[in-house]
Amino acid sequence: MFDVFFQCFGEPNADENFEQLKRKAPHAQRVEGIVGIHNAHRHCARLATTEMFYLVDGDCYIKDDFTFTYDHYICGRTYLWLAEDAVYKIKSYHGSLKLFSKKQVLHAEDWGNKYIDSTLTISDNNLEVFGMAACEHRYNTTPFNTWRSIFREYIKQVSKEKHNARTQIMLKMFLEKGKPGDSGYRWYAKKGAEAADSYFKKHGNNRKKLMVINDYEAMQEMFNNFNYLEH
Repeated sequence: MFDVFFQCFGEPNADENFEQLKRKAPHAQRVEGIVGIHNAHRHCARLATTEMFYLVDGDCYIKDDFTFTYDHYICGRTYLWLAEDAVYKIKSYHGSLKLFSKKQVLHAEDWGNKYIDSTLTISDNNLEVFGMAACEHRYNTTPFNTWRSIFREYIKQVSKEKHNARTQIMLKMFLEKGKPGDSGYRWYAKKGAEAADSYFKKHGNNRKKLMVINDYEAMQEMFNNFNYLEH
């Protein structure tokens, strides 16, 4: 059996999501309020008593038909299960369930030195992806949370050296889908993608600038400056 951690940071639906997780993994532990995703990952690794551990994001709801398993995994490799996107109704890496090696997380290089994405930093691209969805990624709880989540995901995807056809389709969808009044805050998701696209065109060669995606306060200020809520 592996430890299971629920990593949250003020998500409005965290309690509901954690209760569902406890139904699927009664031994799951809740880790809350750690500033910085990479720091939170490392905190979980330090708490882990098993050589590998599952990590569930605070805005993710584990699906009823998913079962946590604990055999036949290679320590030192990262495993991902896809998530169903609550806004776009597609399966993607965005909000995926992770199975990490404790040692790999603790010894990962600093986030941003090589990859913008935390999971790629930890795994150094040594990962295996399962096609089934383990959870529903319910990040669209407020206008800001929706905007920020897609801004972050857009920057992470567009920053990759190579874009496969799936990534190109997803980025195009982020920029095109959504209009004022859409359910699920889809319009704010679109605005997040548009802001991220403009930001990357301006700062794409400046890795330090791109790391803004991990600065909650800076993202909140950026969102407020757009005055979306006044429209």
